[in-house]
Amino acid sequence: MAQTGINLYDFRKEFNIPAADIRSIIKQLKLTTIKKDGDEFIVEGDKKYKCGIGYLLKHAVLEYRATMRIDNTLAGKFIEYEHETSKGVVHFGVRDFGSNAVKPKTPAIKVKPNKKKAVKLLNNAEEPVGITKQTQPPKTPKTPKPKEKTETTQKPSQTTPEPPVKPLNASSATDVLAPQKELLNAAKQGFLVTSEQVAALIGLSAETVRSKKSGFRKLGFEFAKVREGANTLWKPKQY
Repeated sequence: MAQTGINLYDFRKEFNIPAADIRSIIKQLKLTTIKKDGDEFIVEGDKKYKCGIGYLLKHAVLEYRATMRIDNTLAGKFIEYEHETSKGVVHFGVRDFGSNAVKPKTPAIKVKPNKKKAVKLLNNAEEPVGITKQTQPPKTPKTPKPKEKTETTQKPSQTTPEPPVKPLNASSATDVLAPQKELLNAAKQGFLVTSEQVAALIGLSAETVRSKKSGFRKLGFEFAKVREGANTLWKPKQY
């Protein structure tokens, strides 16, 4: 992991996090970044954690979205749970959450990257490796609209405060069982689900689910691939 690291652009794209926020998280975790073949990678720095960099960054981003802080991550208090069932103890936590598992506390900390990957020039032009230049059409001036008469007295605007977002901690353990409950219901009812539905439930992309072979397992369920005409569906079964 220390040699290859995590591709910074790919991680930002997967979690829709702005560059300023992820670089602040990297700095607080005392990780470092290196450039290799035109790409920037996040690698382990001075402080060593007992988990991989991918899990560490994912934990920090989800906690940051919920609280705008990463105190638990810095202290090594990773959010994991145990649930006793008739078949034994089931472990679940941040590693099982998708990139959209937590609603951001403010919209500014969740936005798609507006930059492209660094591209190497194939000619001998002495231009820096970076974002490809793009030309934009000139803006057409807008015709000003006639001014409307405004009332002399205006009521002061009132904004309704948004409800507080619960921090991602042990008190939300009942909510994180929603994917397992949906899969269990589908298994009992004998439902066939699409790749997009499976991806939303188990926290993977639809492309990754489509590439899976029949019988792959996730979250205590085994998914059998079923062909229905030209479509591929999945039949979940608890094991």
